[in-house]
Amino acid sequence: FFFLILIGIQIITMAPVGMMQNAVVPRDSFFPNTPTINYVQDNLLPGQSVLATSTYLISGTLNYYDISDWFAHGYHRPSEKAILDQVVHDAWKSPTSAMYNLDQINLDSAYIDKLGIRYVLTSEQVPDTMNTTKWQIMSLEEGIIVLENLDCPPGAYLLSSSDYINPSSYDDIKITKFTPYSRDFFVNATHQGKLVTTTRIWPGWVAYCNDQPVSIEPYMGMMQSIDVPEGESVIQYTYVPFTFYCGLAISIFALILLLFIPRKFLGS
Repeated sequence: FFFLILIGIQIITMAPVGMMQNAVVPRDSFFPNTPTINYVQDNLLPGQSVLATSTYLISGTLNYYDISDWFAHGYHRPSEKAILDQVVHDAWKSPTSAMYNLDQINLDSAYIDKLGIRYVLTSEQVPDTMNTTKWQIMSLEEGIIVLENLDCPPGAYLLSSSDYINPSSYDDIKITKFTPYSRDFFVNATHQGKLVTTTRIWPGWVAYCNDQPVSIEPYMGMMQSIDVPEGESVIQYTYVPFTFYCGLAISIFALILLLFIPRKFLGS
């Protein structure tokens, strides 16, 4: 009886003890918000991203604040690295991680706009030769400088036949919904062209233009693009991964087998 009591106490106390030792630690414990982080979080539009120099250690640290970074730790296709190398030279410290300083960033690169990079965060001295008509310099806390790209598109942009982004067309695009699995845009295009979203192209995404399915094509080998007609259009993106539904079907089939096969062999 005493042994059973001890077992019962252990069962009751095991859960809270295990949770205290192995639970997910709140990220605020390691990544407290700062004036700079708060400003970027409040002003970054869906689809826009940042470049964080070695001030924030390995690229991708700001992902823990839900701040997107193209150089975040992870696997990149060779075609993606070829584009990213045009933005920051010699950034890769390993096949999957990047770390760089401000002087390694090509602030005049056209790919900065095409990738939707709005902010550069650093603690280094800004060069006097920087284009101040494109970049605005600010400091919200001691030791941190924020460079804001004044020409950054709002998460998507229209391309002309000459592959040119016209900043004046940004007002023609409205993001009406933006979640990890569904994104909606209202577009009023002055001419037929391509709508590019600064979202990494990935299998499983499907797109609709005015309720009609359209093909998603890679742009620069790394982002989503679709053809849009002149005039007003409602664009919808939905993530429908084939592997998820395939796994769901296999799980349901396995459950049916578990329910009916034992009954057959047991004769009941």
